[in-house]
Amino acid sequence: VNWMMLRGFYSFTKQWGNQTLQWTNQHQWFKSKWYTSAGLFYTHRVRRWVFKTSLQKTYRLPSLNELYWDQPGASGNENLLAETGYAFNGEAATNVKAFTFSVNPFVGWYNNLIAWQYLNQTLKPINQRRLFNYGFIGKGIYRKKLSLGVIEVTQNIHVVRSVYNDRYESSTLGMQQIFTPLITSNNVISIQRNRFQAYVGQQLIGTNYTTRDNTSFTEPYWLLDVGIGYTVRKWTASLVGQNLFNHAYFTIPSQAMPGRNININIQFNL
Repeated sequence: VNWMMLRGFYSFTKQWGNQTLQWTNQHQWFKSKWYTSAGLFYTHRVRRWVFKTSLQKTYRLPSLNELYWDQPGASGNENLLAETGYAFNGEAATNVKAFTFSVNPFVGWYNNLIAWQYLNQTLKPINQRRLFNYGFIGKGIYRKKLSLGVIEVTQNIHVVRSVYNDRYESSTLGMQQIFTPLITSNNVISIQRNRFQAYVGQQLIGTNYTTRDNTSFTEPYWLLDVGIGYTVRKWTASLVGQNLFNHAYFTIPSQAMPGRNININIQFNL
């Protein structure tokens, strides 16, 4: 495989007071065509708050694996086109004493997104047509030093509505993008005191569609993990339990994921 690309990039940044404005531009040659990305990024800091917004024209070239992968049951696709699109992103973040919080709304329109799908029993990447997505990412962290140790609580949630928007394919118009759950969430509670560490983690994955017309899907599931550890000098011993409630779940159809399992780990740090 011969792989050579021409790329040009430049940026401009202006800062005044607590505000920053940046413009970026990139051009890249691929399959006898120039692809252009451009972005306008704005940041404003107000006391404990940071606000960010961006408008972007984007592209992503196919990777070498997507173009030329060659293994039994899976192959690349030399005819792939580059992904292109337009996106708006926002962010509001703050830090108040022991609490950190951020929320990131987004919206985007994309063409030719690359997705791996089974075609004639062979896994192969293809260009999906038009896609419209919007949603938000939320994250909160609480960290406090108490008499029994340092406690940290982390909560993440992703809400993504990503739908096919090609009016020439009525069977998929308005359907959720495959392998893109509407809701995913995880939270972790951890404690650390001297040489002792422990955590409890919970993960929620919403309905995961596996066909573009949304007729096939995997059910929502949640998992609970627990771990404890103890460190002595350069040695750390830990006991980790995963999927403690032994939930049956699938990430792709007909392929069950591991049930309850317990791991004992011993680690030596040089």
